[in-house]
Amino acid sequence: MIEIIAKHPIAFAVALGAHILTGVLLVVSVDWTTAPTLVQPEVEVVQAIVVDEAQVQHELNKLKLSESQKQHQQTERLTRLREEIDKVKKAKETEQKRLADLATQRKIEIEKKQRAETERKKADQARKIAEVARQAAEQKRKQALEKQQQAEQGAKEAEKQKQLALEKMKHREQERRAREAKEKAQQEWVAKRKAEEEAQRRVMFEVEEQRRELAKEKEAQAMIAKHTALIRAKIQRLWRKPATAKKGLKCTVIVQILPGGMVKMATIAKPSGDRLFDDSVLQAVSAAEPLPLPKERSLFPSFREIKFEFNPKE
Repeated sequence: MIEIIAKHPIAFAVALGAHILTGVLLVVSVDWTTAPTLVQPEVEVVQAIVVDEAQVQHELNKLKLSESQKQHQQTERLTRLREEIDKVKKAKETEQKRLADLATQRKIEIEKKQRAETERKKADQARKIAEVARQAAEQKRKQALEKQQQAEQGAKEAEKQKQLALEKMKHREQERRAREAKEKAQQEWVAKRKAEEEAQRRVMFEVEEQRRELAKEKEAQAMIAKHTALIRAKIQRLWRKPATAKKGLKCTVIVQILPGGMVKMATIAKPSGDRLFDDSVLQAVSAAEPLPLPKERSLFPSFREIKFEFNPKE
């Protein structure tokens, strides 16, 4: 019943108003205080109560608003449901892409490992072949040496009786040569040791020189940064802000400096847009003479021309 009323609110309001009007007319037309009498042929005046149309319209508006709210809520539920479905679809697509990328990466890693394993096996096989060849060559060399030794031994034995005296001389000669060889080897070892020590000393000396140069360079950079900051601070301290200067103005200054800290020339490389502000900066540079330079004369080339941004903090 309620659903029918909600679907046809205007018809329901009209029917309700008609029923109320009929009931009111019936109640007013009946006299409930006297006994019934014969009806006289006279015309009776019927008093009627007017139905409040504003109240009826108000009820109709409430029904329309309720129907509109229900439709709006249904639309919002459908919209949220579609959004959730879209989120689920996107999450599923993202996960599928991630799994596919992961599988591709895994395949690439497996292929890479397989290639590395193949290369390793090839290298191992090559090393084994080289080792076998080396062992064969060594064995051949030993055999040749043994044959040579055997031949020499046979020759010695064959002429043992004839060469007794010569053998003694030969033995003494061998001892002399052995001593000379030993002495030569000792001298070569000493010379090699000295050369290694000398090379090591040169390396240590070069390392120490590099360390000193680096420390000197760092110290020089620190001094340059320090005195550059002192120059900027002195100019900042002597700067007098023009009355027309606006907040946030800044400019880039190039200062050419002479030995002793005197200013050779100061120019504005990048103006601020306020001529009075730029002129006041140049005046502060001149007022800051002599500029604070480091005592080390070797650092002066770094201060022949300095460039910095003048950005006063108000």
